[in-house]
Amino acid sequence: MEIATPSHGQLLDTFIMYGIIRTIAQGEQYQECMERTRIKPEGEYYVIQIDKLDEHTIKDEFFKNLYEAYKREYGIAREKSPQVAALQGEEKVFNKIEEFLKRGKNSRQTLDISKLYKKPSEWEQWRSNKCKFHKKELAQNPQLKESVKDFTAQVSLSPQLGKYLYKSDEGIRAEQQKICPLCISLALLGVLSYSVRMRLREGRSFLGWQFATLIPTKEASATGLSLFRRIFGKDDKLIIQPFYSEKMPELIAPLLLFKDTDTNTLETLQVLSPILFTYRFDPSPGKAGVLAVRKVSEYPASRLIKFYLYAKERASNEDGRLLDHMKLVEYSPYFSELALSILTKDIEHFFSFLRGFAVEKRRRTRKLVFFSQAFVEQALRFFSNSDDSI
Repeated sequence: MEIATPSHGQLLDTFIMYGIIRTIAQGEQYQECMERTRIKPEGEYYVIQIDKLDEHTIKDEFFKNLYEAYKREYGIAREKSPQVAALQGEEKVFNKIEEFLKRGKNSRQTLDISKLYKKPSEWEQWRSNKCKFHKKELAQNPQLKESVKDFTAQVSLSPQLGKYLYKSDEGIRAEQQKICPLCISLALLGVLSYSVRMRLREGRSFLGWQFATLIPTKEASATGLSLFRRIFGKDDKLIIQPFYSEKMPELIAPLLLFKDTDTNTLETLQVLSPILFTYRFDPSPGKAGVLAVRKVSEYPASRLIKFYLYAKERASNEDGRLLDHMKLVEYSPYFSELALSILTKDIEHFFSFLRGFAVEKRRRTRKLVFFSQAFVEQALRFFSNSDDSI
């Protein structure tokens, strides 16, 4: 059994793929099923291969597991913040999705998602509007028919295109990208399960959002990709960070994401070679509730992971406390130098970080404070490694 995400764009398909994995993980036999399930990136879409042993379970329980996973992740996120996905009319959107999923869960008909999510070569006349096909098929279920409506793929789901650009086989048109309730349900579940959403504040004023997620580049098991959740939060709870400021440079996000990750997880992630995808969007001036994309970036996560593997090998507790300073706005320019040194493997930026941090720390505390010699030696090993893959 194969499931192919619907080619809505790299990031939106990535969130849909994560939503499918999170749905599978909700099942009773999820450990065995996750290990047998394979995910293969194919450009802008993913192929998810389900073992024959798991086909019936996934077909029979897909709506039930999707509904339960959605309720769990949304409930956890709402405990931390009244807004969790930076959507216009967010509560209304989530209520409509919940209604759709509840109808599906209570329906007597099962959902064979492999018949809806097929490879591009199998779409025939529906290739230019896959969600039109999805809606047609979903509406065959009498209990779903009333809730099968269009949703807008907002900027938090598709920041490369923006809310008012739509990519089709005929090119790019200036209109809203509309997707079906199944696609947006899976995408938002992916956002809630496999991303960090950072709220940007200045004092009590809300300034915008910064999102980060990991995009896999190699074939992996669903179990392997589930390790990404350890990056995004502990005990299945995601991070909605309250301490960010408009003055915080965007380069700090990549550093923060991997700082507290354990060594075993970092070593496994290194093999998967994911891309770190970050994007920031702020309120549009004079347009209440409307968000505009300000920056979209991709980083080679393998270099960040490798740096922390080197650094953590001999880092002291004091080194860890000093690295925590990256959360403070006044030290952020120096940690931006550190991030830049890692991402470009430019040792001059690393020395600039060490000098700048020490001077700023002394200015504020009147004490000479340095990273340990062991930490610096390990960092220098990273920069002297000639392996171009990191």
